[in-house]
Amino acid sequence: VMEEKIAAAKMQSKMRTIRSLQEAGEFDLIVSMLCIHHVKDCALQLKELSSLLRPSGRLVIVDFEATENARIFHKESERKGDHYE
Repeated sequence: VMEEKIAAAKMQSKMRTIRSLQEAGEFDLIVSMLCIHHVKDCALQLKELSSLLRPSGRLVIVDFEATENARIFHKESERKGDHYE
């Protein structure tokens, strides 16, 4: 969904300038805002993000709790699957 919205807004993602986050180096802070509920394997994703942090780095996650009502925050056209419910 993010890639589609960036293209629709005629913007460019800086993530396209590197092939992977690992190439960017280590981070002091990684913030995930309302994304993790779209990931099928949350534990793996969090492990991968944590591996990119410097020893004193922080990982901040802000997201929905998986409930029956999670879908009301997405337009029908933006729904890509049921895995986050």
